[in-house]
Amino acid sequence: MLYFTGHHGIIWSAIARDTSGVYLHNGTTRHYADLDYGLPDSLSFINDNIKIIAWGFDSLADTSQLLMPRQNTRYNPFYSQLYLIQDGKIALSYNSLEDYYTGADSIKINSKISRLEYLLYWLAAPSARQYMPLPCDTLSMK
Repeated sequence: MLYFTGHHGIIWSAIARDTSGVYLHNGTTRHYADLDYGLPDSLSFINDNIKIIAWGFDSLADTSQLLMPRQNTRYNPFYSQLYLIQDGKIALSYNSLEDYYTGADSIKINSKISRLEYLLYWLAAPSARQYMPLPCDTLSMK
């Protein structure tokens, strides 16, 4: 999963997995942001958020294909994009300003997409973490 957002420059995060585990990455195009804000305990963080991470990898692309996107007309100078990449191909492209899904189970699915997007934003924005709750503190999966 690859997530990026920004206005004047881009911050990004990526979650990857293979047979040996789950990996978290983040970065920025903002040259002044060269501080290292690594996770103090990435194993604990992954464990606390594994349900939403696994849902993103295993169910998001299939689930979202069942729903109809609705064009969102609100203006926001910030943008974010979420890509789910499977087998080297883009399985899902989700733009939070344009995409909102309607249809069966849309409330539940939109809630999970928002939770996943928050988790990825939290990873991408290390300088803002002090002002944000940990994803696992408020975003338990149901």
